[in-house]
Amino acid sequence: GGGYVSVTTVPPNLVFATANGTTLIRSSDDGLTWTAVSWGGGAVLARSADHLVALSTTNSAPNVLMRSVDQGLNWTRTAQPQSSDYFDCIALSQNGLLFAGAEDGDTGTGIFRSTNYGDSWQYLAFGGHNNYVFSISVMPNGHLFIDEGGYQNRSTDNGLSWSDIAYGDGAIGNAIGDLFLQNYRSTDDGNTWMNFSSGLPAGITVGPMAIDSSGRLFGGANGRVFRSVTSTNLSVRSARSLSDRSTLINSPNPFTRSTTIHFTLPSAEYVTLKVYDAEGREVSRLASGEMGAGEHDVAFERDALPAGVYFYRITAGGMSQTGAMVIAD
Repeated sequence: GGGYVSVTTVPPNLVFATANGTTLIRSSDDGLTWTAVSWGGGAVLARSADHLVALSTTNSAPNVLMRSVDQGLNWTRTAQPQSSDYFDCIALSQNGLLFAGAEDGDTGTGIFRSTNYGDSWQYLAFGGHNNYVFSISVMPNGHLFIDEGGYQNRSTDNGLSWSDIAYGDGAIGNAIGDLFLQNYRSTDDGNTWMNFSSGLPAGITVGPMAIDSSGRLFGGANGRVFRSVTSTNLSVRSARSLSDRSTLINSPNPFTRSTTIHFTLPSAEYVTLKVYDAEGREVSRLASGEMGAGEHDVAFERDALPAGVYFYRITAGGMSQTGAMVIAD
């Protein structure tokens, strides 16, 4: 049947989903098969590296916050931000900040923040367009996005101040910092957007979305869950590439100890070159400064990083490209 679907992914292959605020279901095979979560009830989920937090959205148990530290197998109840407010969205940053959006109540519209996974809360005043907050997303760069009835707002200081950036429902970010909002994608922190709906059935507008550790996008619409065919982390936007003639590569790939990243600059630019893990955390900054036009080689040493997939992103003159590399044992 049709209806609202909320999806959350947990690396390496866990997916959680709920439709119309009913039973929360869990998949351990990347969405192929599903089982109901033991405590039942619909929920909106948020995750960090080692915590899951679920906010119940059922009429029988509104505002119930549950926490799991074992990938959703077992759950314990946490503190409620404020009894007189109604909350229907939460988000977790990778550094453990938990945010909850207030619909209305004694404090009015606002965001609550917890530094201890819901044991205690701080109220952050928010003067928006409406008296409710539909969704909250925390991007890999730490920027916070909220949807207040179609208006997208961005905070770069953990919710202390906000600015309008777009109109739409529920932004989400991938490991390289690209944003996805319904059927659109932004590569510049939400300042501009391009259509990203190729392959979707006609007339489908994807609602709440999630991204797994490989960069594949999951989205809910009309009671169904859609998944992107390829990783969004590896797409190179030709309109924003550094040079039509350039190739961003690293060699060797895979590698065990070190590799060399090669790129071409069409003109002298201020360049940053960073490496991220599959969760979007920055693990190395290889370059940050002026570079001349032409070809460049930058060495990257593995050091103590574990084996796995990593992404490197070069930004120069407001444009960027991303590549992937594999560290092997």
